Amino acid sequence: MSATIQELIELVPRGNGSYESARYPEKMANTANIAYGGCVLAMAVNAACQSVPSPEYKLYSILGYYLGGTLTTEKVTIHVENIRSTRTFATRKVEARQKQKGQERTTFYLITDFMVPNATAMTYSIAPRRTYPKPHELQDHTDYIKSRIDAGLTNPKLVHAFDSVFTLWMRFLDEKPCPETHGAQNLLGIDKKAITTQENLPITEKLNAFWFKFKPNKQAMTSNQQNAALAFILDAAIAFLPASFTHAFLDDYAAISSLDCSLRFHRTDFDVNDWLLCEQFTEVAAEGRSWSVSRAFNIDGVLVATMTQSAVLKPKPGAREMKL
Repeated sequence: MSATIQELIELVPRGNGSYESARYPEKMANTANIAYGGCVLAMAVNAACQSVPSPEYKLYSILGYYLGGTLTTEKVTIHVENIRSTRTFATRKVEARQKQKGQERTTFYLITDFMVPNATAMTYSIAPRRTYPKPHELQDHTDYIKSRIDAGLTNPKLVHAFDSVFTLWMRFLDEKPCPETHGAQNLLGIDKKAITTQENLPITEKLNAFWFKFKPNKQAMTSNQQNAALAFILDAAIAFLPASFTHAFLDDYAAISSLDCSLRFHRTDFDVNDWLLCEQFTEVAAEGRSWSVSRAFNIDGVLVATMTQSAVLKPKPGAREMKL
């Protein structure tokens, strides 16, 4: 079991652009022995970042495809191919592979782009969808949940379920929920009966938001680890936002699973060991798929990174389609 995000994404070079995970990937929000998608994503990002010729090249674009479940019982082999290397740009193709049923299987595929920053013609940023309290104005996760239990708003048994499901979240992060948002009031969907203050909103206007920073470690994070860590957390909970926004969770569907992800780093001056705001929402669902957004803002409300993700949203047999 990895004690820190650095340990989880640690890679052992095997030569010729190949790496092996130092530890097994771990699961989160899954009852089967299938790893949390953010684990293999973060490992692949770390490998890609290690392959560029100089720290001057800054990661700005990730396009990833989840091709199958990554098991928690096998280590991951990662292969990096140099597609382009110029004085300004570097492009890498990354495959994450794993032995499954006696055969090597590609479970995740990634294209990354790096750029040496140029002079900036202009600087601007969209703001979060609403104004949230700053971290110093909020309770940490434990105290906030305790206050809801004391007020009779949250079932303590469901809190235990949350801690069991979101193990990596609890282990790696200091987190402060934004109490006015959906996920803070229904434990990211685990508390299906919770009546939130967003009940009157269309599903595309509902929000989940929280402040986070990775817990301090004796060894400071490298820039590669910073990139991988931010990818790791922006992947969290995004696939099942449509369920959690409609009084449901993973067990209410035949399948909820990430299909792809797109991550854009807009700035490189972020620090995941300092407070960042994660804001999440969903925009469309049709034909068995959903598309949702997870954004990271710094303490000043400047957009740092944006992840979008398509996910399978398969109803159980006989379930009626919801027209929202």
